Amino acid sequence: AYEALNNAGRENTDLIVVLNDNQMSIDTNVGAISKHLNSLRTSNRYQAFKENFKQIRDMVPVIGKPAYSVLEKVRDSAKLLLLEGAVFEGMGFKYIGPVDGHDLPELIELFKNVQQMHGPILIHVKTEKGRGYPYAEERPWDYHGVSPFDLRTGETLSKSGKPSWSAVFGKKIVEIAKHNPKVVGITAAMCSGTGFQKFRKEFPKRFFDVAIAEQHGTTFAAGLASQGMIPVFAVYSSFLQRAYDQIIHDVCMENLHVVFAIDRAGIVGADGETHQGVFDLSFLRHIPNMAVLSPKNGWELEAMLDYAVNVCKGPVAVRYPRGTASENFEMQRLPVEYGKAEWIAKGEDIAILAEGHMLDAAYGAVERLRAEGKNPSLVNIRFIRPLDGEILRAVAENCSHIFTVEDNVRDGGFGSAVLEFYSDNDIAANVKNLAFPDEYIEQGTQAQLFAKYGLDAEGIYQSIKKTLGE
Repeated sequence: AYEALNNAGRENTDLIVVLNDNQMSIDTNVGAISKHLNSLRTSNRYQAFKENFKQIRDMVPVIGKPAYSVLEKVRDSAKLLLLEGAVFEGMGFKYIGPVDGHDLPELIELFKNVQQMHGPILIHVKTEKGRGYPYAEERPWDYHGVSPFDLRTGETLSKSGKPSWSAVFGKKIVEIAKHNPKVVGITAAMCSGTGFQKFRKEFPKRFFDVAIAEQHGTTFAAGLASQGMIPVFAVYSSFLQRAYDQIIHDVCMENLHVVFAIDRAGIVGADGETHQGVFDLSFLRHIPNMAVLSPKNGWELEAMLDYAVNVCKGPVAVRYPRGTASENFEMQRLPVEYGKAEWIAKGEDIAILAEGHMLDAAYGAVERLRAEGKNPSLVNIRFIRPLDGEILRAVAENCSHIFTVEDNVRDGGFGSAVLEFYSDNDIAANVKNLAFPDEYIEQGTQAQLFAKYGLDAEGIYQSIKKTLGE
């Protein structure tokens, strides 16, 4: 936004920018700019000047209408000179505010006056997040995005009682940090969203909220890693896209030990197409030095975090989805080993290679196939980068049909990596990639979208049957 303000101020564009300042993004705003805006919010100079102007205006006699018009212009000009907002005025903007964003008559009058002015103008509007609903006013961070809730009590109507993937991360990272003093946590204004609340409380001096600045957060992590710390940057998949350049140049090119805990990877559902985390496998797996892991359940997420922090020496990303952490395959607890996948079932003719939580849907398809007398193989791929070449070779030797399943777009994703491996090693293999198509995925529940794009158990089963000509 500051790049745009800088450009508009230089060009002296006729532009009105409205800063809706409710002191919140998802969590409470942090940083020097936020502090400055807070000081402006408490300023009463605008209202004081407005009241003084009214008193002077009312003293003008009826025959003094020209003088009245002059006073109107004086007001519009003088209030810009008298008020604070040096940050914006230094960029060439005229600063007006702060004004009450819940006072419609005030806003309407202000906008009518400002429309007559030239050059870039910034109007600082004070609002209250959650205004009008007591529970949202008291706990705005809890009501940024909501599931169905009781209007009288504010309580969520449906609670599974089982931990989310974010909660599993939050609990485990505190446990790791207690045993490893080099671990520090970084968030980009998403402390509660990523499950970092307990870490922040336990280790306030080892926790950093860089505000909505994923690019800076990544480079900041690189700086900490260069000095021997082990930064864990918890960030939503769709937001990490902003830091692509910094991941390449500041982290991976230097081969620094930065842990990216990628929350909301894959389909997120209700937040819609802007938040679908279906690109991270494609934009991470081709970067040199980067390791990319994906857990099948909550236990494996904990094991991968342990591995990423305490065993890995370079850049590592652990991606996990939105929602309740899977508890399936709890008895299969193979230790995490660099670049090694996990056999869930060894079979013949048909093999399904599943990424992360997609193992649940893949297993559902396997059960359908077993009911028909087939004996498919099932592999928990674990490492998207590097792939387990030993298992991929074994699969190609025993299975004439190989299916990859991922919560990512098809182009450049996990399935593409499998095809590249077989091609690079001159291995003849019949591979079909099951993934999201090369398009923006619309809003819908996770279940609806997996079903629509053939990535639930039924869709995977039908794709296999179609490929087999059945």
